[in-house]
Amino acid sequence: MKRKARRKSRGRSYRRTKHLDVFFLLNWKKSISIVGLWALAVFLHNMVYGLAGFEEPFFFLIAVFVIPAYLIASIVYTLDFHRRKK
Repeated sequence: MKRKARRKSRGRSYRRTKHLDVFFLLNWKKSISIVGLWALAVFLHNMVYGLAGFEEPFFFLIAVFVIPAYLIASIVYTLDFHRRKK
């Protein structure tokens, strides 16, 4: 009777870093989509202001704080990932 090879169990830290890799690790496709989302948020903010005539804070906060913070965190994580990989 043949024995099955045992798989090494991976701990929580491996799963946690794998999820962080999916969310924060940058590639060209994700980088271009981040820039596109930023341009879309700016465009929507200006369209709401132009059509409705009142200042709208939601898309402004996304364009000024959320997207740049995510981009900076992703760049730092990607650089650290490649530094650890070598």
